[in-house]
Amino acid sequence: MLARLILFSLVAVFALEAQATIVTVLGRQINVVIPTGYCEVGKHPADVELVRSTRDGIGNSNQILAMFADCRELDEFRKGNFPA
Repeated sequence: MLARLILFSLVAVFALEAQATIVTVLGRQINVVIPTGYCEVGKHPADVELVRSTRDGIGNSNQILAMFADCRELDEFRKGNFPA
């Protein structure tokens, strides 16, 4: 299910050996730590569609700052293999 695939990160989380990304909120840059084993949903065509459909689903009441998913599941998603 899509909900299982997606991990929304709205605040920084602490994890050992984690990567980080920077998001901009109201003109301020915030360092967001990506938990180990998770990857940022990016510019891959499948990722773009995932972000678009998620934005459509949440409407105008929220804003996606960054989007992360389990790296293995994201890789399968990009190949067109969707979890049951």
